[in-house]
Order: sequence, then structure tokens, then C-alpha cells
Amino acid sequence: MKNQERKKTSWKDLSKKQKSIVIGLILITVTVTLLMSARAFLFIKFLMGNDILIKLDTEKQNIDLLNGQEEKIIFDTSITANPSCSVKCTSNFIDLTNNITIDKTEFEIDSGTPIEKEYTIRAPNLGRGQILYLYGIECQGIKTYTCDTKERITNRNLLVSLNYDLNEENIIITNELKIKLNEIITEVSEINSNLIILNQSEIKNDLELNELSFELNEIIKKLKQNEIYWNKQQYDLIKLPDITLLKEKYNNLLTFINEQKKKEILQNEFNVFVEYDTLCQLSNNCYP
Repeated sequence: MKNQERKKTSWKDLSKKQKSIVIGLILITVTVTLLMSARAFLFIKFLMGNDILIKLDTEKQNIDLLNGQEEKIIFDTSITANPSCSVKCTSNFIDLTNNITIDKTEFEIDSGTPIEKEYTIRAPNLGRGQILYLYGIECQGIKTYTCDTKERITNRNLLVSLNYDLNEENIIITNELKIKLNEIITEVSEINSNLIILNQSEIKNDLELNELSFELNEIIKKLKQNEIYWNKQQYDLIKLPDITLLKEKYNNLLTFINEQKKKEILQNEFNVFVEYDTLCQLSNNCYP
């Protein structure tokens, strides 16, 4: 049998559909190659320019906690620079709300070496609110014989917010505290209102009234300070004023005034009787 020679497929032998597919594949290949080449060119240009690229990331930027709870935060950093250059960096972790630098670290690193920083943040023991934290890193190339860098500084920052709220125990404590404060405020307001009336009365004991006014003013000052603490959610600083002495002095004053009123009534009755008796004697017209 004779060996049949295989015919080689030429461009002319392809159908229009096959030619379209081939042309499409060629165009796609050329486009991808050009894009990759352009990207590689830009990356090389970036490296040769001795610049630094910093990528900074964290999984948690918004954290919700209850009083006393803790949470770990991890910041991942990758640095890309000219392979012939070393890089010096400074990282900072700052409590912006309270203006406190929690951590500051200076270090040298080679391009491509990953950096991981871990911190633990804690919600305050009392109150509701928000604390803002800032993690920042800045780097620059170190100029050497093999690294002709301009030592330009590159930096990146991430903001983390901690939102905290009352835990179950503190909810109970603050509710009880609020009830007690309101009870004291109500009693003090009542005494204050009555004291204004007593000051205008003709029957009064000036000494006891002055002592009572002084005691009342001292308690009002404490209540105003407690109001400031309450608005700032500084519940641990609130001290319930003891109004026992105030109430005692107030009751003593009321007792004194009531006794004076009784005496006044008796005196008036006696005066009426004397007046009647006098008229009776003068007119000889008395009735039994």
C-alpha cells in the first residue's frame, strides 16, 4: 500500500469562520501581552524611581463593645521598594479621642517583608461613647552606594472607631442611681420652694432659717456637680448628697413656726376675750 501524504493545512484552506477565530485569538493574545508589558514597564519605572509603595490593611475598623470588654486589632503592612534599597519606617498607634500615643516604633526593613502589628483595645468601665484610634506608618528609602534614592517619605493611615455601651450591670446601677438622684432633687426642690415662702413670713427664726439656707445651698452645689458628671457619663464620680441634716433643720424650723402660730392664735383669742371683758365691764352689759 502506498503511504498517503498528509496535506498541510494552509491559510487558504481555512473557512471564514476559522479565520475569524484565529484572528480573534491573535488579537486577544497581543492585547494581553501589551497590557502585561505596560504594567511591567510601569512597575520597573516605579522601582527605578526609588519610590516606596505601602499597603496597609486591617480586618476591623468599626468595633462595638460593652463596658470592660476587650478586642484585638491587627494591622498588616506590606512595603514595595527598589530591591537594592533598605527602608526605614516609623509606625504610630494613637488614641485620638484622649490624645495619647499608645505605641511608637522605628525599624528598618527590606522590600517585600510583611509587617504585622497587634494591639488590644478596651472599652471604658462606665458610660457610653466612642473612641477613635489612628494607626499610621511612614517610610523612606535609605540612601547608599547601591541605592540612589531621594529619600522621599511615603505614609499610610487607618482610622479605627471603638463604640462602647453600658453592660447589663452598669445599666442596673445607673437606673438605680437615677431614681435616687431624682428623689433627692424632688425633696430639695420642695424644701427650696417652701423656704422662699418662709422668708417672706413674719413668723420665722432667723438663725435657723440662715442655717437651713446655707445647708440647702451646699446640697444644691453638689447636685449641680452631679449633673455635670452625669452628662459626661462619669457615673463613678457621682456622690449622692446626704440630706438628712437638711431635712432635720427644715422640720425643726417648721415645728418652730407651727408653735409660733399656735401661740399667736392663743394670744389673739386671749386679746379678744380681754377686749370683750373690758367692754362688758364698762357697759355693765355682760352676758354669762
